[in-house]
Amino acid sequence: MKQIYKISILIIVSLGLSNCATNSSKSYKPKKSTIPKVPAKQIPGGTTDNWRYLGTSQDGQIAVEISESSISKTANSVKFQDRKTLTNTQKNSTSGTIGNYKYSLSWWNMDCSNKQYYINNTAIYDDYGKLLKNYNFSSTQAITISGGSIAELQYNYVCQGINRQIGY
Repeated sequence: MKQIYKISILIIVSLGLSNCATNSSKSYKPKKSTIPKVPAKQIPGGTTDNWRYLGTSQDGQIAVEISESSISKTANSVKFQDRKTLTNTQKNSTSGTIGNYKYSLSWWNMDCSNKQYYINNTAIYDDYGKLLKNYNFSSTQAITISGGSIAELQYNYVCQGINRQIGY
């Protein structure tokens, strides 16, 4: 009798456990991940060999490039597109006014004979290449290029042909 009782308990327990395992596996549904996917980083203007590295700002916070294929000359003026990349967004004090931005793409007009420039428009992008803000400038008041500035690096490249052999 004791043995039948033990066998009965074993059967009941094993049936109960197998039932529980079967029921729980049928009702189990994996949860969708709540972790957002990070978008792939896309550099504004692309990464072709079209871009020429000119250098950095005096404080080393901005890397400057020019799109070689965008350069168009007419008489004494040159139109071109540049890209500026913040090398350290934590140290950038102006990022709070626009948001956390990483890149800017701008169209410039440069008067080579008078060493002056004006900017037509600028687009600001975040670290992943998402457009944050676009500025169009209607004023064509020229600004004089000062020594040691980013504009001087660009002037030397597009007007004087200095350092045209370097870049990537």
